[in-house]
Amino acid sequence: MHFLYIDEAGNTGADLNCPQQPVFVMAGLLVSDEKWRKTQCVVQTKLSAFLGGTLPNNFELHACELLSTHGDGPFADRPREDRNALALDLLNLIAERSHALFVVPIYKSSLAPCAAPQQDFGFGWAHPWEFGFEMMLTMFEDFLQGPATGPSSNGLVIVDHEPQYVAFVRKHTNRRQASTGWRQLKKVVEIGYSASSHANPLLQLTDLVAYTYKKYLELETPLATTWPPAATAFVTQCRQLIWSSVKFKALSFTRLNVPASVIAYAKAIRVP
Repeated sequence: MHFLYIDEAGNTGADLNCPQQPVFVMAGLLVSDEKWRKTQCVVQTKLSAFLGGTLPNNFELHACELLSTHGDGPFADRPREDRNALALDLLNLIAERSHALFVVPIYKSSLAPCAAPQQDFGFGWAHPWEFGFEMMLTMFEDFLQGPATGPSSNGLVIVDHEPQYVAFVRKHTNRRQASTGWRQLKKVVEIGYSASSHANPLLQLTDLVAYTYKKYLELETPLATTWPPAATAFVTQCRQLIWSSVKFKALSFTRLNVPASVIAYAKAIRVP
């Protein structure tokens, strides 16, 4: 069994014109059943050590709190250098533990005018979250059918709880499981929601991936014009750690015959 933890950053729904959120990123952390418990324990150990040996009650790692200017929540007033080091240490754990990552980056200014393919696949082409989820399922299914997993492997998706998407996820997943051809989900057997992400360190780690990758992509937007050099260097380091574990970098699917129009669309909206 393989688990795919999904979270996103920069989500403004169908609104593509928010100047403070020009980039959307959906990230997926892929962990096998043989590794998830150890990785989860290591994440908790690193966070506990950073916070003095004990995690606060109902603690949840929010990347935006960890990496805000002065630190927020449990990270308030912690030195920026220490908080950056913790983020890099956690991201490095992904490659160190040989986990895989899927990322769906979207520049909203590119998405807004982009002509969508004619096919109706049951999601909004111009809705970043819906399109991102479609691509996550496609990547996961292709990966599970590939040589990196065994012939009897299956996949379980765990999505960070987003009440507004519960109905969409259920309907869309059922539709794909009943489909034929490249959209049929044969290996992805279940989609679950984590109603309490504070209890799920791997979703928190996925949130850190999505957030830092989004900040890196913002270097190509007006938001970054006032960033100090240290901020640019930090998000570049984050991206380097993330990129080493990313699968489907070129959106090349070896097992699923994904239409060229879908791949071209995904490529067009991931550049500014």
